[in-house]
Amino acid sequence: VSNTPFRLYKSSNHEGGISTPLIVHWPEKVKAGSLSRQQGHIVDIMPTLMELAGAKYPEKLNGHDIKPYQGSSFATALDGKTSERGAMYFEHQADRAIIDGEWKLVALKGKAPEYKGKWHLYNLSNDRAEEHDVIDQHPQIAKKLKEKWNTWANENNVFPLDGRGWGARLKSDINYKKESK
Repeated sequence: VSNTPFRLYKSSNHEGGISTPLIVHWPEKVKAGSLSRQQGHIVDIMPTLMELAGAKYPEKLNGHDIKPYQGSSFATALDGKTSERGAMYFEHQADRAIIDGEWKLVALKGKAPEYKGKWHLYNLSNDRAEEHDVIDQHPQIAKKLKEKWNTWANENNVFPLDGRGWGARLKSDINYKKESK
């Protein structure tokens, strides 16, 4: 019930798992009682705070190159304006998703036959609860989003997908650390 009306639950890549409100209290900047339905991602928090603080993201640290951040500042949204936001990418225990504008493509590894890694497409502008899979009506949109997700995954070393639970992952990490000493 806690994720109603969204599909599924936390740790899934459906809206019930990834949709979380952000509450901002800043009397000098944010109008009391204001509401924005703009989507964002956790990776947007750092660029927003850096912009608000007037800080510059470093290119190097101790002589080593730092990879550019992937998020987008939502500072203008705090003024009630729309912030530009590109695609948002998700991977969690081999579950995959991309949100780009009004479209969301998601694939879960789950045990239910409707999942098993099969991609599903939703138009979030009129189906935020992800009740109507429209992949058969929009195969080109699904293909484009899948290509974008795969490009992102390759650039960010997401492959091979690892669907083991946290316990198994933690155990293998601990064993790796012991073996590498």
